[in-house]
Amino acid sequence: MNKRLSYSEQEAIKVLSTGEVAQAKIAFKQVYDQHFIIIYRVALRVLESSELAKDMAQEIFTTIWVKRADLQGVKSFEAYLRTSVRNLAYDFFKKQLKVEAANGEYVSRLELHDAAPEADRYRGVMKLMEQLPPKARQVFELAKVEGLSYEAIAERLKISTITVNHHISIVNKIIKNTKHEVLTVIFLTSLFLVFQ
Repeated sequence: MNKRLSYSEQEAIKVLSTGEVAQAKIAFKQVYDQHFIIIYRVALRVLESSELAKDMAQEIFTTIWVKRADLQGVKSFEAYLRTSVRNLAYDFFKKQLKVEAANGEYVSRLELHDAAPEADRYRGVMKLMEQLPPKARQVFELAKVEGLSYEAIAERLKISTITVNHHISIVNKIIKNTKHEVLTVIFLTSLFLVFQ
């Protein structure tokens, strides 16, 4: 049995994808050793987290081992790895967006929406905002859009903090009582995007 200790990159990919397991393991280790740090650095730039970047690089190489037979048609292994990082990062951010949206938080890193849905969201938000009493709308915009504290709003509008709280309560009731659940969801998920 002839086991080589070193392969060119193309040979390593060929052995990895078509060779017997013992030789494939040697080729895999060589590919891993050559490319792990590169993939880690690309992932680190995208994810801005060392731990997540290591996890992503490990996941990519685990997938390569499991699906090694699929590597036969790969012309540029480095391009394949970079595409893998991009795709995994996209999936990661997409999952994060769902998780953070469920928690009421917003992600501005990925813009996963088209112009038409954004325009629809904007119209939905504007329609809901138009339903608010003028003073409640003003207080709401100062609190949620400008990020002012209730005390700062009270001082600016020359009203009490209790009145500010009352106006915010009115807005919250209108949002909760909106018969169109979709409009409420559009409002809550779009508020950050519309008023940034």
